[in-house]
Amino acid sequence: MAYTLVIALVPADDDELPELPLLTRARLLVYPYIRRHSCEERFEADGECGCGCLWDDAGVGRDYYRGCLWLDRYGRLPVDHPVSDPEDEPRLAAAVNLRNTFLTPAAIITPDGEAHHPGGTPGAHWYTHSEYAQLEDLLTGYPACFAVPFSCHF
Repeated sequence: MAYTLVIALVPADDDELPELPLLTRARLLVYPYIRRHSCEERFEADGECGCGCLWDDAGVGRDYYRGCLWLDRYGRLPVDHPVSDPEDEPRLAAAVNLRNTFLTPAAIITPDGEAHHPGGTPGAHWYTHSEYAQLEDLLTGYPACFAVPFSCHF
C-alpha cells in the first residue's frame, strides 16, 4: 500500500454550505478525485477511467501524515496543539510552512475544486524548485482558508 499527501484548501466561511462542518467541506473537495465503483470496469480495461479520479481512498491526517501541517522545523508538534483526531488537523493555510513537513504534496486542491500538482501532472516524480515554490504560493494565496491534510491511497 502506498499513500501520498494531498492538501485541501477550505474556506473558513462558506456561503454556499454554511451548515456543513469544515472537514465535511474538505472531503467534498477531495472526493471527486477518488475512484468509485463505477470506475472499476473502465479502469481494469485500459488503466484509465476518464473521470479524473487519482486515488482509491482518502482520510484526514491519518497514518504518516498525522499532524504534518503543524510540525516545526525540528519535526515536532507544538505542545499546545496535540493532534489526536481529525478535527485537530486543519490549520490556516497561510500559517503552514510546507518545508517544515519535509513532504511534497501530490496535490493541493483549491476551493474551486482544482487540483494543482507539482511537476504539472498527477503522479509526477520530478519537479523544479520553482514548481515547489508555486505550491507554497498556493497556501499563502488563500489566507482565509484552512489547509486540511489527506492521506490518499493510490
